[in-house]
Amino acid sequence: AANGVHIDTHGIWIDPSDPERWVIANDGGVAVTFDKGGNFAQGQNIPVAQFYEVAYDMAVPYNICGGAQDNGTWCGPSKRRTPTTSLGYWFTIAGGDGFYAAMDPTDPNVVYGESQGGNVSRVNLKSGERMAFVKPTWQARYKQWEDSIAIIRGNPLVAAMKAQNMTIAALRTQQVKDSTEQSIRYNWNAPFFISPHNPSVIYFAGNKVMKSTKRGEDLRVISPDLSKNLTAKLDTALRLTGGITLDATGAETYGTIVALEESPAKPGLLYAGTDDGNVWKSLNDGATWENLSSRIQGLPNGGEVYVTRIEASKFDTNVVYVAFDNHRWGDFRPHLFVSKDGGKSFSSIVNNLPTGGPGDFLHVVREDPINRDLLYVGTSIGVYASIDRGATWSRFMTNLPSVPVYDLQIHPRDGELIAATHGRGFWIVDVTPLQQMTAAVAAKPVHLFEPKTGFQWGEEPLRGASGNGNAQNFFTTQNPAYGAAISYRVTTPGSTSARISIVDASGDTLTTLTGPGAPGLHTVTWAYAITPRATGRAALSPSEKRDSILRAVRAPQVFDSLTKAKYDSAAIAQARALIAPPALATVPFGGRGGGGGARGGAGGCERPLTQWEPFCARPAEAAAPRAGAVAVPVITPAAAPSAAVLKIYSLIGLPAPAQGGRGGGGLGGIGGGSTADTGDYGIVLQVGTTVVKGKLRVENRGAMGGGSPLSPQDHDDRDRQ
Repeated sequence: AANGVHIDTHGIWIDPSDPERWVIANDGGVAVTFDKGGNFAQGQNIPVAQFYEVAYDMAVPYNICGGAQDNGTWCGPSKRRTPTTSLGYWFTIAGGDGFYAAMDPTDPNVVYGESQGGNVSRVNLKSGERMAFVKPTWQARYKQWEDSIAIIRGNPLVAAMKAQNMTIAALRTQQVKDSTEQSIRYNWNAPFFISPHNPSVIYFAGNKVMKSTKRGEDLRVISPDLSKNLTAKLDTALRLTGGITLDATGAETYGTIVALEESPAKPGLLYAGTDDGNVWKSLNDGATWENLSSRIQGLPNGGEVYVTRIEASKFDTNVVYVAFDNHRWGDFRPHLFVSKDGGKSFSSIVNNLPTGGPGDFLHVVREDPINRDLLYVGTSIGVYASIDRGATWSRFMTNLPSVPVYDLQIHPRDGELIAATHGRGFWIVDVTPLQQMTAAVAAKPVHLFEPKTGFQWGEEPLRGASGNGNAQNFFTTQNPAYGAAISYRVTTPGSTSARISIVDASGDTLTTLTGPGAPGLHTVTWAYAITPRATGRAALSPSEKRDSILRAVRAPQVFDSLTKAKYDSAAIAQARALIAPPALATVPFGGRGGGGGARGGAGGCERPLTQWEPFCARPAEAAAPRAGAVAVPVITPAAAPSAAVLKIYSLIGLPAPAQGGRGGGGLGGIGGGSTADTGDYGIVLQVGTTVVKGKLRVENRGAMGGGSPLSPQDHDDRDRQ
């Protein structure tokens, strides 16, 4: 009754007044039928994706990939130049239950995806080449022993001698031992990553750590079994789990490595954590391992607590953070530790993190790559940040829904925190100001943060959507404003606005922006537009002078006479509009209007992303814009001039108006000016009487025709301001 609909149904609602209308909820979302299951429509406009992990690349703009619960591994852009991004830009690279993902930092075409139980593959997005990880197995060694036994046994049709049987029995014992030792258990969410020191090196873990120097093609074991090897629990998880019937799906596998890390500061300095509470360290790329578990004091269950994340410091090889999750035992408190001496001792840095709620247990801890004092944690309710290495914590969730945050990553170039939530998809926030926050900064009346590099880029044509409207069952997300972000902080009240000037190397002002002047953290965006300087007006040609005089003097006289004579009023109105159109320079920007073209601005109220955003039940009748959306005028193309209009033109003495075709689209060269080139620019911030100066780097990565031949042109960029 639900063929072609996503599997794993969790709920069903049948309309009591129309039994042919059902709604079913499953691992793929919500599907509706209006003919008792004959056909289903699956909504694509509900933001409820459950991601486990997230990865990023170094493209401009950067892309992200992440594994989603029973929905594979998805990849897509972190942002686009246009106001919104549709689902047409997102694609899957691996099926099943998606978990860890990785993206080659040197080639955005090379990505890695994982499904349950450690099934990882590498994909080249350009060529389509796919390669599954070649994992070590017990079968190869088993066959070697079997070959040895066959040689010793000789002719299988002749009875074996006593000495042969004794030798074979010894080999069988060794065969079983080797097979057991080389059998690897993989967690449902098995960790792997690309080495931060070499993009060809992959680390991967089951109950043992493996390493490849050929991007997953030659994995070899570099550790013993690092679990506690709790035999009874392993037996239950692998062979006896289930109810009336066996139900060993792999999700129950226990005694596995679930946290794996290589120090970003030192190649070969490895850490591993298991689901049964072990924490290990290797100083020599897996040659030897040291168990640190006994040095982490204060854990419940005798230390048998799930190691949810290990984070090695980027700044100090002796510093490592370890987060534990004990909610499976009914303990919802956060457990977070740091070692500052290479694992010789650990201390708790939970401090003022919330401890009394059912969602306070941790999933991830991250150290900021720019500011060593800045830490982030993801809990089952949201995100918290510390600017003093965990001494104090603050809620960091403005506009973020209350949702489990399973993974966090910080883009090292763009200064953005990426959250993989388990229930509300991916969320991204700019943390550049937070990375630069210090006590000295906090004490200043006005502070201009050092801006990150502003990138310009071109874009491919619109995917998976029409530019003329796509109704309401269509999911899009808003993009941040295209341009260079300039952030500043004000602590002294008294000013209502701030003036931000962009200047060139000679000190000439290129453009001026206005921002809030009230106390708080503020960000304005420069869309790289340079305000044109005032220039003298070009001299008119003889025919232009004639037509100008006729428009200014003769036309009003003709219109008055025709009006008194009760001539065609519609023709008079159309002729007035053609001869004296409204000044386009006063039209506000905010999208690409005109000729039925796509209009910019925020998404509709039919798909709010948080509980505090407005929702409208009938958006097709009255789609109220989201807060902060910019109104965009729709310029309706004029109809072809009628015979009556042409008669008016002849009475005035003007040539017939040009008759354009259909379409239009955009506001062309409205506003004039030019666009900033690659280079360094100055910033002058003035709030009240306080003036602060800074620098901004702009880099063109293919915008304005510099890259793809399908890149947007200058006028497209200006229309989005």
